[in-house]
Amino acid sequence: PEPTPPYQTPTESTSISTAFESSPAGNSSSSAPISRAPSKGISKGATTGIGIGCAAAGALIAGLLFFLLVRRKRQPKHQSLGPYPESGYLGDVKIPMEAISSSSRGAAVTNIDRLLPQPAEDDAIIGGLSRVRDGIKNHVQNYYHQSTIRPELVDETEVIELAHTTGIPAATLRKLLLKPSTRLAAIRLYLAQLILSSCEGQHGSNTSFLPQEIAALAASLATEKTGLVQPVLFSKWKAITGALLQRQYGQSSSDHDTRNQSVNRAITTADAVLRPFIDQGVDIQARRRNLEGTMKRAAQLAFLLFSQPASFHFDFSGTRQGDRLLVFPALVQTVSDEAEVLSPPRVLSGPEELAVLRQRCDETCSRPCWRKSAKVTSYDFESVRTVVHYLYAGKKAGIPARPVR
Repeated sequence: PEPTPPYQTPTESTSISTAFESSPAGNSSSSAPISRAPSKGISKGATTGIGIGCAAAGALIAGLLFFLLVRRKRQPKHQSLGPYPESGYLGDVKIPMEAISSSSRGAAVTNIDRLLPQPAEDDAIIGGLSRVRDGIKNHVQNYYHQSTIRPELVDETEVIELAHTTGIPAATLRKLLLKPSTRLAAIRLYLAQLILSSCEGQHGSNTSFLPQEIAALAASLATEKTGLVQPVLFSKWKAITGALLQRQYGQSSSDHDTRNQSVNRAITTADAVLRPFIDQGVDIQARRRNLEGTMKRAAQLAFLLFSQPASFHFDFSGTRQGDRLLVFPALVQTVSDEAEVLSPPRVLSGPEELAVLRQRCDETCSRPCWRKSAKVTSYDFESVRTVVHYLYAGKKAGIPARPVR
């Protein structure tokens, strides 16, 4: 027998090699020697730090992308376009006209449009205008006379503004007021011009029937509605301002209404012209209250027209044509609800005319005149009786009738 080797303390290498040496030969193909080295893996603390860093970097990138998207979305809202000349240019920089197109409107503008009330129906506007027209007509019929007065009581300078609006010479308007047969029609025309011109927003706060808070600005902007951009901005401003002031001025006026001062000034202006024609048998205070009520209804109409995105105009053209006299103007729409300038304007309410049959060729003619326009629209009983009277008188006197010109 061989001598037994001395005992050795087993080490890692010797125990591994012994194990492989003692394994059966049949398992040599499936088992191979594995050399193990000391492990140098990442600790748990380092892994946690890497995770936190990646999360922070992801949050930072997401925040940066969100900031860029929000900034890009809000950029048209904060972009200052400056004043808009007719040419579409501001100095050497071209104004981006697409900023006002419907396709490029931001969410904020869309939300504002949803908050605004719908435009008023045509019937509502025409109804308000009809109440003003009927108020003027009834006022003139109830409180003014048709008697002859001294010519010096009518000052021609008092009707210069009416002459400018209607295109009728001031001297002719003075004759229409002095003549009993045309006086009431002339007074209706005068009051219509005085009242409705205060409803358009083109006058200052002293004479405008709009609230004082917006009258001055509305007058300054109304003269600048040119170009492509101005009507859009003006339309939006009117609609927003009207919606904000609807609760204060959309209802009947109160004693503290700022428009009352303009109404009182308009009554004072009217009295200076109409005082010689006031019927002496009427109650002066009742007459004033009646005229004041008509003007306050006109102030309500003025605010209704102002608060619309569309724009309107009272057309006094064609006031005197032949033997017809316009006593109430037409109401035309010049800008649509979409802020598009209408050419030609859209007629919302037609004018009212009266036939004024001239009994004489002029104020100095002593011979009766039976001329009448072929386009006379209507006759009242007094006019027909006057024509019949002069026809009979002229035939009896042997005066030939003059042909129609």
